[in-house]
Amino acid sequence: MAARHTHLILGDRRMPHVFVEYSANVADHAPIDELVAAMHTAIIETDIGPLAGIRTRGFRRDDYAIADRHADNMFVAVIIRIGPGRTPEVKKACVADMTEALKIHLAHLCDTKPIALSVEMQEIDAEFRINHNNLRDYLEARHG
Repeated sequence: MAARHTHLILGDRRMPHVFVEYSANVADHAPIDELVAAMHTAIIETDIGPLAGIRTRGFRRDDYAIADRHADNMFVAVIIRIGPGRTPEVKKACVADMTEALKIHLAHLCDTKPIALSVEMQEIDAEFRINHNNLRDYLEARHG
């Protein structure tokens, strides 16, 4: 854990959750566990939220149509869901950093395959969200 995140273990509860949606054919060319790990590391490095709130998930899509429906066409769409309270500048910087990390991680596909990449941030209305977990207790115990 980077030192700059120490203050985030129990503090700010405005979670970033990262959803990595991808066409099934991406898995033929890139290990998905590494893609999810790369996006997880990238969101941590943006320092946009507490370590205890970060969740990154991969979602394979077997049914999809892209452009002319050619079998080689593929996509990766990253959606970042966050709680309210960040400035537009912070959100824009996070999206830019995540896009750059995605492009770097999938550079071999961007250079050789028809692929659409996207990164989007969505702010969650806290009034309509209930969250309960004990991760902060465990993180505090592990990291002091």
